[in-house]
Amino acid sequence: VHTCLGQEFTGAIINEFLRPGDSIFSNHRCHGHFLSFTEDVVGLIGEIYGNSLGVCGGKGGSQHLCKNGFYSNGIQGG
Repeated sequence: VHTCLGQEFTGAIINEFLRPGDSIFSNHRCHGHFLSFTEDVVGLIGEIYGNSLGVCGGKGGSQHLCKNGFYSNGIQGG
């Protein structure tokens, strides 16, 4: 699990600068960005546990999150 410890500010503030229809491409430690952008706590936790309630059906893991214009590849520097 890659939390966003020490990087909370970017996740919390990013939506202030987005317009409707904008997308986010995140990578390493994307949980904060994902939660700020989608507000889908159940989808994130489900993905972490490999559960079918996960945002990607539990198949992508917490580093590979995709939902409604949010995309992550989970690779630092990717």
